Amino acid sequence: VWKIALAAGGRAAIRAQVADNLRILENPSATFLKDVVRADPLGLRSLLWDHLFKGKGALRLKPVDGYYMSQDESALLVLIKPARSAQDLGFTARLLSGLRRAEAEARGELTSEGGTPGIEQVSVDYAGTYSVALDNSNLIKSDMKLTAVLSFLGVVALYFIGYRRFGALLYSSVPLMVGQAMTFAAAFVIFGHINSASSGFVAMVMGLGTDFTIVMYARYVEERLGGRSLADASRLMMGEGALGMFTGAITSAGTFYSMCVTRFRGLWELGFLIGTGILLSMVAILFLLPAMIQWNEA
Repeated sequence: VWKIALAAGGRAAIRAQVADNLRILENPSATFLKDVVRADPLGLRSLLWDHLFKGKGALRLKPVDGYYMSQDESALLVLIKPARSAQDLGFTARLLSGLRRAEAEARGELTSEGGTPGIEQVSVDYAGTYSVALDNSNLIKSDMKLTAVLSFLGVVALYFIGYRRFGALLYSSVPLMVGQAMTFAAAFVIFGHINSASSGFVAMVMGLGTDFTIVMYARYVEERLGGRSLADASRLMMGEGALGMFTGAITSAGTFYSMCVTRFRGLWELGFLIGTGILLSMVAILFLLPAMIQWNEA
């Protein structure tokens, strides 16, 4: 570095540069330039400055204060480096909420100080991975709520049309709700999140899980219409009917578990959640359906 400096201007240039550095360091308003001086006391930054900041688009770094401003100085870019990753949605939500609260407080302070001209026209936009992650999370939540409600209403309506009994609505809805709740719990424990690709598992588990209830309850109704008692019909339902349901559940779950071999994370999470949801729905139906029938019809 000293050889380059001597070749460029000699000792006199070094003394001039040191004098400029002293004036910058003594200036209390040149905070950004003080850091530049400490990192480059000989002023070699001018050799690389244009090359370093070339191709930055419409934004330019102002060397006086270190801000990224647009060429017409009508837009300012503020960079924030959070302490946690964007995948931590709880932290991301608190981060964006804190930023919007800080924006509102700043506007309130500027307005209370006699009114800053044009402060009403100043707009603040939030961008980056954290804002996108939070927007995607809110979109996934709204889509899942709509999908869950429509799927649930559709299943309940089909049960009512097929059996025309209020008890049949309970036999279909309660195990499905319990199975969905356990699937969400498994997703929280294993993944900690649900992405846009795997959010469709709700409707699929709802539709596939209700097949098991139909098979078992249809077997129970058939035995009851055949003159068997409540105990005998329940025993046949939980014996032969449950065996067939178990075979169907294992086959269906294995089909979706095969999606877990793919490298696309969203796809293998979807397959895992659907397969797990089918098995958990089966468990909920095996425990709840006979108990509900006994309680309702005994």
